[in-house]
Order: sequence, then C-alpha cells, then structure tokens
Amino acid sequence: LVDLMRFSVGPWSDSVLLFGLPGIAVLALLLGRDWRAAWAPRAWSIALASYAIAWISTNDVIGIDLPDAHLLLVPAGVGLAWAAGIAFAAFELDVPRFGIRARRFTIAVGVLALLASLGPAVGAANGGSFGAPGTDLSGALRFISLEPADGSYRVLWIGERDLLPAPGRQLDDQLWVTTSLDGLPDVRANWLPPVTTADDEMLAVLDAGFEGQTARIGRLLAPFAVRYLIVPQALAPSFSGAEVIEVDPSVINTLSSQLDLKRIATDPSVIVYENTEWRPVRAITELNNPVLGVSDAATLAITATGDWFPTLLRSDGPTRFSGEVTTGTVINAVGDADTWSLSVGDQRLDPSGVGGWAAAWNVPIGGEASLVHEAPPGHGWLLLLQWIAWVVVARIAIAEGRLRQTTDAKEPTADAESGDLL
Repeated sequence: LVDLMRFSVGPWSDSVLLFGLPGIAVLALLLGRDWRAAWAPRAWSIALASYAIAWISTNDVIGIDLPDAHLLLVPAGVGLAWAAGIAFAAFELDVPRFGIRARRFTIAVGVLALLASLGPAVGAANGGSFGAPGTDLSGALRFISLEPADGSYRVLWIGERDLLPAPGRQLDDQLWVTTSLDGLPDVRANWLPPVTTADDEMLAVLDAGFEGQTARIGRLLAPFAVRYLIVPQALAPSFSGAEVIEVDPSVINTLSSQLDLKRIATDPSVIVYENTEWRPVRAITELNNPVLGVSDAATLAITATGDWFPTLLRSDGPTRFSGEVTTGTVINAVGDADTWSLSVGDQRLDPSGVGGWAAAWNVPIGGEASLVHEAPPGHGWLLLLQWIAWVVVARIAIAEGRLRQTTDAKEPTADAESGDLL
C-alpha cells in the first residue's frame, strides 16, 4: 500500500521523493477553512478509493480480473492534484491568520514537496526513453518475414496477455492467443475483430493440444495457414535489457512434444516453433482431396493431407489477388468466406464451404484467375448514411457556433447597463 501511495508501480518511481505530492495534499486537510475545508476531504476520498481498488487489484483479494494498477491509480493522481491545488489556495487565504512567518514557511514546504515529487520524473526523462527498450522483437524475428514464393501465412502468438503484440483471446487462466498475417502485426491488429467460427475452432485445437489429446497440433492448425507458433517472454530482445518472464514449463513441454512442430533457435526473449505441416492462406491442391471433407480433429490427425501449393501470389491490396491456377481445388483460408469470389478466365466459379468457415473452388480447367473480396449487400448504403450523418453533425455544430456568436454580440456590456457609455 505504501508503494501505491507514492505511485511506485514502475521502474522509475521507486523513490521516497514521490511522497511529496501526498504531503502537499495532506496540508489541504490541515490548513483549509471554509470551502477549502469542505472540498479537500472530497478530493482525498477520490484518491483513497482509487488506492483501495488498486490495492485490491495488485493483491488479487476478490479474484476478479481488474485493470492494471497504472490505470486504477489515475483517479488517485487526479484527487491528489485537486487537493494540492486546494492546499495552495489555503496558503493564500487561510495561513495568513497565523502570521507572515507561518505563511512563508508553509509555502516553502509546499513548493519543496512539489519539486521533490517532480524529481524522479525529471530523472526518468533523461534521454527521453523512460526506460523503454530501444528496439522491439522485430529484430529477433526478422527471419519470419514473408517470402512471396511461399505464399501468405499466419503467425500464432501464445503467452501472457501483456506480452502479446496485439489484443487476443483467452485460452486459459494464464495464456492468451492472437494471430498476425505474414509476420509481425501492424497497427490494424490493435482492433480485435468479432469472434468467428475459425477463432473458436483454432482455440479448440489448442485446448486439445494442451490437454494432451493430440500430438499433431501442427497438422490441426494447417487449415488456418499457421506457419509459426511464437511464445513471447519479453517485449524486446534480451540484449536490450528487457525483463524476460519465462513461460510456464508445461507450455513449452506441450509444444516441444508435438510431432509436427520444430523449434527454431532464437533470442531468449521469444520461443519460436515452425509448423512443418503448414499450408498457405491461398493454396491449391488436387481435385477432391479427401482431407477437405474431414472435420473431426482425431480423423484429420491421421489423414494424409496431400500436396498443397501457394497460388494467386499477385496482390493488388488486401482485397484482390490474381495469378495462374492449374486444375485443382483452390482454398481461401479466411473467416469471411462468403464475401470472396473466384473467377478463372471469364468464368465465375461456385464456392463450397470447408470446415464451416473457409471457402473452396473446384477449378476444372486452369488459367488466369482473380480472387476478389465483395462487400456485403447494403454496405454502400451504410457508408452513404454515415457520410450524411457526419454532414448533419457538422452543420449543427457550425449553426450552434454562429448562434452563440450572434447572442454574445447582442448582449449589453456591464458598462452599457450602468449608463457609462463612451
């Protein structure tokens, strides 16, 4: 609780000088009169409530997943800043009754306490990094960058929630899962999309693996185009000085025991496995490949998967792909399969579902093909309505501004009302 009172929740805040801000806030309770005496306890009540919730969170008292202490202490900072402001008002209005010396002394104490509390922040600002590493995991994971000839793939990240590079979904009490496309995630991955059937099935595969029900996690993840499984243990490479938090050994033991996962030597900050059974997001296989009709995980683990090759390698943005295709079955391993169409030459092919979430097209005769994402019906109308709504909001805001200016211009000044006109 003492650490929370001085906001000692980070690597740069372990200093007794941080008691300066609570010290100023205490002066508001001791010196305030009239409205200062009424509002200082209210400011402190906000701070104390924030401290209490942060203490409950850090000590896991009630067993509920609460936000991080850094976030829970924000109201405490607001309450103490409010009380500190009241304290300086008390210096001006209440302390003079004790004499000029008392006023000078209390002002000096308040200023020194404020400067002392700022000291650790000023020291942490040296260099501008605030202790953050000078690099990230991109250097340690450079080898997983996309090779165009291999086709597009996914990376499955498994680990503690705070160490994942993007928001994810909970697998169990300790592990969270997220995915990225063709290497490290970018800023678009910060928005977690709605849960799909593919997400549920992928989590079911991982559950089966960690419960010891299969030794073929790689093959079961192949339909999702998962090429790499990465377990992050730090936010930056070990040489940057980042703290390495080792994952539960049972996680590594489970992944290392899989027959189709190969561990790759990397920096200690991250553990990487390559799926030897992976297949690309957009792939082609033989017509009527028997594995396409298998939905049961136990059967899929023992069924020959056949040969898979990358296809449609030319990309014109994230919604259009093209390239030469041969006779076979084209698979597009994305969750919104109903919104994709495949055309070979001038012929548009009829899709069929695979696994309840992916799309497949049988190509009887090869040729130049294009895979295009088509917006759902009514999508254009929704965009138009959105633009109209924004125009209406902007028009109302402009009208309100003009009305306020007109009203202010018509209001008589105090001098005019008293008759003192120039």
